[in-house]
Amino acid sequence: MQRSLAGRSLIMATGSLRSFSMLAAGFALLGVFACSTPTDSGSGLEKPMFSNGGIQPTCQLGCIETDSSPTQPGIFLGSGFTSDVCFDPSAQSDTDADGLSDFCEKNLALAFAPELYLAESDRTEREPRWVARPTTVTNGLGARIVYMLSYYTDDGPVVSCVSTPTIEFFFGDGACDGHFGDSEAIVLDVYYRADWKHWLVEKAFYSKHDTYNSFFRGSKSYPIALHYPDKKGGYPRAFVAYSKHANYSTDQSCDEGGVLQSDNCVSDTFERVVAGAQLNMGSRASHTSEQDCVHSSNPILPPEPVECYWTEKRFSGWSDGSPAAGSYSARLSNLSF
Repeated sequence: MQRSLAGRSLIMATGSLRSFSMLAAGFALLGVFACSTPTDSGSGLEKPMFSNGGIQPTCQLGCIETDSSPTQPGIFLGSGFTSDVCFDPSAQSDTDADGLSDFCEKNLALAFAPELYLAESDRTEREPRWVARPTTVTNGLGARIVYMLSYYTDDGPVVSCVSTPTIEFFFGDGACDGHFGDSEAIVLDVYYRADWKHWLVEKAFYSKHDTYNSFFRGSKSYPIALHYPDKKGGYPRAFVAYSKHANYSTDQSCDEGGVLQSDNCVSDTFERVVAGAQLNMGSRASHTSEQDCVHSSNPILPPEPVECYWTEKRFSGWSDGSPAAGSYSARLSNLSF
């Protein structure tokens, strides 16, 4: 039943949304190296704006620089992209008043946007949003970024309850059913290492339905359990369970996950999470109405339903269908947002 209800022309949107995701992925990568100048209205990584005499870095983003530590883990964003720049809101813009500058929020969200390893045949249409704030890391302050994946649908596990009746016996009726919307998320805590001038992942939390797979750096400079498509310690990859969209670090852990191993990965295509500045949802204390209850940007979907990120509302993938997924507001609260 869920497949037919949630179908409602979503398959028609697949091509355009996947293309948009791939274009945004390429844009994010280019943005790391081709940065805008203060007079350039183009998008990409933006230079910090100092309003009242903040310390001026020797080279802000927009300079032509060479990574002085190219063999070391992490992402080089320019010598001007430091923790001093990011966590000094008195020296630059901090629209959502959370202590992390707008400049850093946008650029870090782009640079660390995770790569999803998906199944081409799965219905993974989505409209991601993100938020960021300061967080405590091993050596001081870092940034916590939550990528709210915002899938349109959850079609239920691929394991049949007919062949595995113990799932519903132990976990109740509906344990094998799907639902409208899917409020999965990937959370990254990132930090700056001054000797390399690199930003790295300190820890990560991959949602798997209502809980998380957790990954920590330990004695290394980044979590070694994660796969990194580009630089070690840079943006990570998540293996996405077919139909259910839980996130795992490997194909094997995916196949062993879920209720009685009901998750399964048959991944065959890669897509970076879209994380443009226009998708920033601000903070709970400071956000606009457009950063809370938002309409779908997909012209194929009905114009009226909204999905809320700070106001408590179950997430139905812009369908207002029932049953729906858990709310993003509750998830963000549990992550100290």
